[in-house]
Amino acid sequence: TWEAFVSSMEGNGILGVSENDLLFPRYINIDLQSLYLSFGYCLGLACHNKQCATVLDWGGATGNYYIVSRKLMPEITFNYHCADLPSVCALGRKLLPEVIFHDTETWRGMQYDFVFSSSSLQYLQDWRSTVDALIQSSNRYLYITRMPFVIASRSFVMIQRAKCYETEYLGWVLNRQEFIQFVVQRGMKLVRQFVNHAGPRIKGAPELNLYMGFLFEK
Repeated sequence: TWEAFVSSMEGNGILGVSENDLLFPRYINIDLQSLYLSFGYCLGLACHNKQCATVLDWGGATGNYYIVSRKLMPEITFNYHCADLPSVCALGRKLLPEVIFHDTETWRGMQYDFVFSSSSLQYLQDWRSTVDALIQSSNRYLYITRMPFVIASRSFVMIQRAKCYETEYLGWVLNRQEFIQFVVQRGMKLVRQFVNHAGPRIKGAPELNLYMGFLFEK
């Protein structure tokens, strides 16, 4: 829940892990802490020698990472932009009125110190055009993370069945080198790669997938 997430960010505890979670060690989600710390490393590079930083969080839901940003970099003033679906943005504006939410393409044409997208781009039929727009929006750093990749096989499409939502949807599992090459050919340099966690088993897939992240710099 939103309340549990906000509570896990308070004080000097473990990012993304509440005190109550420590009572049940087998069920602690270490992957979440890894995601936050990887994000913090990338954000720290973008905020170096700055007092104010402009951030675009594409597919950022209700703006969770704005709170993470403030906790990790309390000395920085963030001009935080979040792009998502209209219904999600409407809820985000209620929860975080200080965040600028884009439920249309108004984020395009602006420049940001740090452009970030987590677990979103793989659900686009044409991911390339949006990644291209994100590259153009970045002053320097682009961090794309928590997407499924394969190493040896070609990119393919999977069906993801979300039982909790009683629905299913298509999503890409991309070849890692194909993705990196696409971004590099558009003027970016690969700075660092991250492993988020193992991906789900996909029936008929040519190989197991791995959720990864990539930090690029202009």
